[in-house]
Amino acid sequence: IDFVELPAMIDATMSVYAGADDEVCEGMEYQTGANGQNFESLMWETSGTGTFDDNTSIDAMYMPSDQDWEAGMVTLSLTVYSGFESMTDEMELSFMPMPQDAGMISGIAMVCAGWSENYMVDELNDSDWYHWVLSPETAGMIDSTTHEVTVHWAEDFTGEAVLTVQGMNDCGEGMFSEDFTVTVDACTGIDEK
Repeated sequence: IDFVELPAMIDATMSVYAGADDEVCEGMEYQTGANGQNFESLMWETSGTGTFDDNTSIDAMYMPSDQDWEAGMVTLSLTVYSGFESMTDEMELSFMPMPQDAGMISGIAMVCAGWSENYMVDELNDSDWYHWVLSPETAGMIDSTTHEVTVHWAEDFTGEAVLTVQGMNDCGEGMFSEDFTVTVDACTGIDEK
């Protein structure tokens, strides 16, 4: 008896996958995550005005343009070719903006040691949380990560303290506000209102 080994069945079907819809932070380039099989050549295209480092590479890098950022998203299309056949797949690339730069802080600029006072900044576009900084740290405690904060001024601190804030999100941080200087006085014999 002779045994004849037949080659395994090979899937010669052409396929293409441009990658899942994705997002990238403002100012960043985007590394594509595509794959495909049984093609001879390929080409990336964009619905925007950005550019690819090599639009004939499956692992292309996309550099968004200013117009892309303003539009908020683009469609990236990957077409593969084999002979006279072609196949295309698309993915949407959205752009996540950096937090807006912080404006002026408002609140009381002269306080008594041991008091608690509220300070705020206008809500910042694209900020998921706020980073408040009190300098020196020994001047008091901050209890919030929103656009409004309460500062619990230390009982034993007098002098000048500086309060600043910045908006933050998963892409990074916005510019800090201008310094808001607070004078902390001992206020001996004065009760808080």
